[in-house]
Formats: sequence, C-alpha cells, structure tokens
Amino acid sequence: LGWATVLLAFGHGALYMLAWGLEGGNKKVWDEALQVCHHGPRVTDQPARRAFRKRCRGVSNFFGLVAVGSGVLLALASVAWVRRRRYAWFVLAHQLHFAWWFFLALHWPGSLVFSAPALIFFLA
Repeated sequence: LGWATVLLAFGHGALYMLAWGLEGGNKKVWDEALQVCHHGPRVTDQPARRAFRKRCRGVSNFFGLVAVGSGVLLALASVAWVRRRRYAWFVLAHQLHFAWWFFLALHWPGSLVFSAPALIFFLA
C-alpha cells in the first residue's frame, strides 16, 4: 500500500509537469511547480518574498513537490537492500511520514478529510 501511494503521488506530479511542459515549456513547469499560492504571482517573474503570501487559498504545488520528495526518500529507504543492511536508516526514514502528511495538508487542505481516519487510528 505504501509503494502504491508513493507511485500514485509521483505519477500525479510527473503528469502535471509533463502537461505544463507541453503547454508552455520549462518556464511554465517552473512557474507551476514552485508556485506556493495557486493563481498567485508567477514565481519566475516575482521576488521570492512575494511568492510566499499570507491567506493563500487553493492548491500549493510547491508543498506538493516537497511532500512527494519526502515520500520518495521514504520509499527508497524501504528497499530490501537498505532494510537489511542499514536498518537504522530504514527506521529513521520512516519518520518522514510526518513530513509527508504535513506537506500534503499544505498542498491540498482537503486531504485532511481522507487522512483523518488514519491519523485517528495512529493516535489511538
């Protein structure tokens, strides 16, 4: 189930980046992928301080990218070779699930509805 989740999330991001690349080239990919506030100022046209705005609503592609990055690191540490030879790395990397859920919630706040049952089960 964990591998399927990471693969689906990675595929979700990769297909969006492919669509943006076909639509507007590299500049469009960077503008969308590094976008902290959906429909906010274009990242490549603005200073960094203006890209991070308060009261942002909608999907944040940047935080989705960070969430997928933590998920990929977690998945790579779950490979049998790492698990057998570097078990401490495996256990430590699995603490990245906190980063995964945190940045997923920043990426799309609606994800909390779907992750609430798992969070309740984890806290119980």
